[in-house]
Amino acid sequence: MKKYALVLAFASLFATSAAIADPVNFDSTNPRTAPTPDVGWTYDQIDAVNTDSLFSHYIGAFANPTYFRITDYFNTGDQYKVYDFGTLVLTTGYTPRSSVLPIGDPSGDAGWTNISFQTGELLLGAGAHDISIQGDGVGGVPAGFYVRFDTVPEPATLGLLALGGLALIRRMR
Repeated sequence: MKKYALVLAFASLFATSAAIADPVNFDSTNPRTAPTPDVGWTYDQIDAVNTDSLFSHYIGAFANPTYFRITDYFNTGDQYKVYDFGTLVLTTGYTPRSSVLPIGDPSGDAGWTNISFQTGELLLGAGAHDISIQGDGVGGVPAGFYVRFDTVPEPATLGLLALGGLALIRRMR
């Protein structure tokens, strides 16, 4: 019976890992790299005012809701606008974030928690997205920033993990 509970717990853990894996068919029209979900901050930049960033467009279909996060950590004053299928969905602002994000990067994390640099966060629903980013270049161009995508596990997956843990605890008693 203990083996059964252990197998159930590992199956629940695996189900959670699978649910927060990379989104389906995530790709970029730029031949360079696109941010991969759940790996931390990725550098990007604008080379001219109010033009798409170097790595825009981030095109993909997410299996789960996914947080898109952006932070500046180069020149104070730069503001960025985020578009999804050409519609403005986010404008960065001076909002220091206190949340510590999993899998960090010293520069991205420093910008994320610093009131001197603009940040933004948006919850993208499951499904297709075409994200592009433009900036005002107030601090000069090129203007660098960091972006990241963090998937949100489905509630059913979290429930499976909890059931597996409860079964394991019950069997150990």
